[in-house]
Amino acid sequence: MEEYYSNDSFTAFKSENGIVIEEKKKGSIKMLVAIIGIGILVLIGGFITGLFGGNIGLAIAPFLIWGSALVLVIALIAFILKLFISPSNTKITFDTTTNELTLRGKVIPFGDITQLSYQEQAMMGRTMIVAFLIVNGKKKSLFNTGIMTTDPIGMNNFIQELNVLIQKEKSA
Repeated sequence: MEEYYSNDSFTAFKSENGIVIEEKKKGSIKMLVAIIGIGILVLIGGFITGLFGGNIGLAIAPFLIWGSALVLVIALIAFILKLFISPSNTKITFDTTTNELTLRGKVIPFGDITQLSYQEQAMMGRTMIVAFLIVNGKKKSLFNTGIMTTDPIGMNNFIQELNVLIQKEKSA
């Protein structure tokens, strides 16, 4: 197998049977660390607003402090769970010999896949991309988490190439 595409969240390999994508655990952990960082910044902002904001600051500070505390607690719980509970099967296989996609242990025939698409959003100088399949009219996430990338064009091209592969094999 030769490496086909790689980023912080996954590595894709080309093989004689199609494309194999191996997800990395650290992609979703980075996302949780970013959420924890934002929660800490808002908490600090709440304290500063309460100390130096006058009457308006005293009115707004409790919302900032309790809101950020809630975000921090949820993010920390998710972080701890993510460290201990990792998905058992993080391989995604686009098998062109059987015309099937193996996704988190489930086999989906290419004929059931209407489209492979994505949504992107700029975040903190990077782009978050969520790739999803439309299978029998229902959206299914392709990856376990949103993909944070500094190269959205390369990621978009990769997703489009996967979509072309599915459509080509489906029509063959």
